Amino acid sequence: MYRKSHQISIKNGKIDPSFKKYFKIETDTVYLSNVQVQEKVKARFERSWRRFYNKATPTISESRQEQFARFFRRLEGDGCDERFTRRVDICFINPVVGYGVFARENIPPYSTLNHYAGVLMLSGDIGADHNSTFSFNDFKTFSIDAMKHGNWCRFMNHCPERQPKNNTISWEYYHASGPKIVFTSGPRGIKRGAQLLYSYGDSYWGRGGQNYIPL
Repeated sequence: MYRKSHQISIKNGKIDPSFKKYFKIETDTVYLSNVQVQEKVKARFERSWRRFYNKATPTISESRQEQFARFFRRLEGDGCDERFTRRVDICFINPVVGYGVFARENIPPYSTLNHYAGVLMLSGDIGADHNSTFSFNDFKTFSIDAMKHGNWCRFMNHCPERQPKNNTISWEYYHASGPKIVFTSGPRGIKRGAQLLYSYGDSYWGRGGQNYIPL
């Protein structure tokens, strides 16, 4: 898996109302509560996912699968992810790093935070300059791109695994509707005011000249 971009740029002059409502930031990134399949690849994706999903072996435990299934049922019932925006803030860090995500409250261990929303598209169609992308270990044909569309998860920063500040885990989850990336807090939970940090994976570094800046 790899990921991401957390700079905010406004190129078309249109401020997304959801990011402003939830986090008081101005960006033209379009807020999505869920993954949207790119229109031109919908039929291909549905065929590909059906074949994969019917044969796939889950990569997480049964209890974790049920935890994430409950999350997506709640997301579907609500019709949006607003309840999962309430525990975090997006804050400016500095001109080099850009923005990051911070906890508004103490978050217990392995609590479901949200999932990575964006546009599901062919991995080969995503430009090298799109560094807000999540690929999948086994379902490699498609990736989630959040360069122009996504939720607050696109603003989380990197911290290497096993480092003390690494407090967030990304999980691949196979949902009937498609592949998902779900985030939980780590085994120690997340303290109020702490930045949410997880590992982007080794494959991220070296793509498009990305350099890790310790936080």
